[in-house]
Amino acid sequence: MGEYMGLWSLSNKSILIIDDFAQMRSMLVSMLKNYGPERVLQAANGKEALEQINNNKFDIVLCDYNLGPGKDGQQILEEVRYLRLMPFSSLFIMITAENTNHMIMGAAEYMPDAYLSKPINKNVLVSRLQKLLTKKEILSPLSDALENNDINKIIDCCNELLKKNVKFKFEILKIKCEHLLKLKKFDEALKISNEILDERKIPWAMNIVGQVNFNKKNYFEAENIFRKIIELDNKFMPAYDWLAKILDLNEDHAEAQNTLTDAVKISPKSVARQRSLADACVKNNDLSSAERARKNVVNVGKSSCLKKSTDYTDLAEIYINNGAHAKATETLSETIKVFKSDEKVVLESSIKLSTAYKQLNNNYKYNTYVNSSLKILEKNNTLLHGEAALELARNCIDLGKLEKGKELLMSVAKEFYEDEEMIESINTIFAEAGLADEGKDIINNAKSEVIELNNKGVKLIKDGDIDEAVKLFQVAVKQMPGNITITLNIATSLLLYMQKNGANNRTLDDVYHYLDVVLCKESNNTKALDIKQKCKALA
Repeated sequence: MGEYMGLWSLSNKSILIIDDFAQMRSMLVSMLKNYGPERVLQAANGKEALEQINNNKFDIVLCDYNLGPGKDGQQILEEVRYLRLMPFSSLFIMITAENTNHMIMGAAEYMPDAYLSKPINKNVLVSRLQKLLTKKEILSPLSDALENNDINKIIDCCNELLKKNVKFKFEILKIKCEHLLKLKKFDEALKISNEILDERKIPWAMNIVGQVNFNKKNYFEAENIFRKIIELDNKFMPAYDWLAKILDLNEDHAEAQNTLTDAVKISPKSVARQRSLADACVKNNDLSSAERARKNVVNVGKSSCLKKSTDYTDLAEIYINNGAHAKATETLSETIKVFKSDEKVVLESSIKLSTAYKQLNNNYKYNTYVNSSLKILEKNNTLLHGEAALELARNCIDLGKLEKGKELLMSVAKEFYEDEEMIESINTIFAEAGLADEGKDIINNAKSEVIELNNKGVKLIKDGDIDEAVKLFQVAVKQMPGNITITLNIATSLLLYMQKNGANNRTLDDVYHYLDVVLCKESNNTKALDIKQKCKALA
């Protein structure tokens, strides 16, 4: 791009400029082109920006905060950090005319390398780039290790850098401590943090001390530390999250709600924190605040990579519980529109819609959504489980689709025959339909079928036919993902398969997923914990 000026240059640097105003983009290109960058690409909105970042490696990204409709600069940065789209060696600089606290706090949580305020001065821009690129160069030994998430290598690199360089001492120590926590080397992280705190009170170092105490289950000490951080720096947002987590563990839901309410006033654009606040409101039985918080989760998350379908369905659930069925139908219809490519979400939302229209006495739409739910289920019968299946079964029976209702209840009985509460719910639905005796027979038959299938799989394992056992249990767990016995047996058969054929990451991940399903329901399940230990030994 022409001869570069002076001794300093941007040679070999690839730059992306993101701004919705073409004139602003042209001005930045003009400021940088004489410093010899390898290339300068442009994006006018969030969609274009993320396409460029996904398809190219950039050394420098200059991103405006306000980009018109769609994603803003914070949400681009959020996605870049969350999906690890840019390496540690790259710079992400936020540019804005905004100076509101909400903007600064929202973006700061995803750690841009710097901010630049409009109007931009060329000398300030170049000076800032020089300093930031020099810093990245000094810390470059960390880049590959961070990119590969090689924790031991990261710590080794930190140690080497600390021997050579003191200029960025605290930043290097922060990275080291964060990764010591990941290795559960709590005492070492604590020692480093306390040494730093002897020099000066730095919130992140206090935060490490708080996390160490939390992981050691010293909740009282941890709570005091997080409260002290907030007193010292009320804009250090992780302290609010950790404090709320401790208060939730102590079942002090009112104080957890107050803590998170304070946090979202300072930084309202965190989807995860808004979601935690909504959960705290529900646990505190503050339904009016819960409704408001659920709305905020949906609104804040609309252009975020962190949005979830449950944000919408949880809001609809609150509307239903409050008797606001019309609002529930609006929210569920939006859920189907936003998550139309996810069949499971569309199915479960359609079922909830049918129930909401039933409450509104709109029999046409009630019947329409029950039928659309059944059509989705015909294409893929592995999509529906648990409470959602019970809801659809109840609606089918209510509309005279008796055989389909019984079929759904039998599938739930197979999946949850060991779950007393679920079996009781099935019995209740049969009793409401005047089919109590037939219901008991269906449940007993379901239980017998699952026991027979399970015994067949166990026999295959005992006979040494591990491959066939894996195939059988893989089919079974797709149909009955909530069945603890089946889930444990697929985990066991996969473990035996790896002991026979060698471990691989994909199979290990599958086993860990199945164990998580079990341990989520039964945290002290000894068989699951034993399989987990054996997998760790294999890995």
